[in-house]
Amino acid sequence: MREALRVELVDLRRTLKTPMVFVTHDQAEALSMADRIVVLSEGRVLQTGTPRQIYEQPVSPVVALQLGQPAINLLPVRRIDGNWVSAAGTSLMPAAPDGASARLLGIRPEDIAVQGGEARDAVVTIVEYIGPTTTLLCDWAGAQVHIVIPRRGTIRPGDRISPRIHADRAVLFDLPPSQGGSV
Repeated sequence: MREALRVELVDLRRTLKTPMVFVTHDQAEALSMADRIVVLSEGRVLQTGTPRQIYEQPVSPVVALQLGQPAINLLPVRRIDGNWVSAAGTSLMPAAPDGASARLLGIRPEDIAVQGGEARDAVVTIVEYIGPTTTLLCDWAGAQVHIVIPRRGTIRPGDRISPRIHADRAVLFDLPPSQGGSV
């Protein structure tokens, strides 16, 4: 019923050509109904933009964590020999030569391929079949990382995979002051 109401509200807004402010904590509602989203936290505006802009180019980890199921993967990284490397020493993707040498890498679960990385260094711990997709929880790069794959995947818990991040879809954030820029 909630989904049907979302469709009706969007149709009504478009038919009447009337601006509408809709307040929700439900990310599916925000993404599916909005022309523009305002992300708030503790009474402060953190980011405004289209649903696609907010989802694909969040300005902070706080904003990034507001949208997406499963949540965005956040990994502290350091630039070493032209690559972003995790605290565990796993080379994750190429790094530009400029900017801060320590960052927080944000990568959406659907933006990681299960094959194509340099080594088979991830271990699948949990496999969740969720209809059109399958979500993998993996031990990789010293962290628990979610990867979303098409439902037809044949990966099982215990399998070793070689993940590859789609670097063009990754987001790099400044490290919070509490981490002092160290990884």
